[in-house]
Amino acid sequence: DRVVAGVEVECEIGSHVDGSDAEGAAAASCSGPPPQGEFVPRLARMRRCLRAVGLEHVLTREQDGWLARRSWEEVLGLEEQQKLCLARVLYHEPAFCLLDEATSAVPISTEGALHRKLQEWGVTPVALSRRPFLLDFYQRELRLGLSTEESSNSWQLLEAN
Repeated sequence: DRVVAGVEVECEIGSHVDGSDAEGAAAASCSGPPPQGEFVPRLARMRRCLRAVGLEHVLTREQDGWLARRSWEEVLGLEEQQKLCLARVLYHEPAFCLLDEATSAVPISTEGALHRKLQEWGVTPVALSRRPFLLDFYQRELRLGLSTEESSNSWQLLEAN
């Protein structure tokens, strides 16, 4: 468990939603494991999430649609896997999410739109990225591992814009 800004959240170190589950139905791949007590995935919500990240075409591409059982890590390309991860984030509506190079396989032309989409849906993304243009989508930049003549701090918090 961790406390962030007065809100306690449960977090397993090393846990993540990576889109590479073992063989499973498309619906389960989009939503991830259902919350305790919820057994029927909300298909309309899932469709909105897939549409938001540009993956709705996967439902029509697969012959069985929502019920298609596939080894998704073999069926989806890396870009689609990353988009599926973001669709899961949208589906579960967390207050924030940690993104570690989560859109690195997505073309630059659409990468910023995905980060903006998270914000539009009320998710605060905390992103690790090597792409400087993403700073345009954030208010602050945390630089880690810095040591300068003026400061021995190992980090700096800067205004992004």
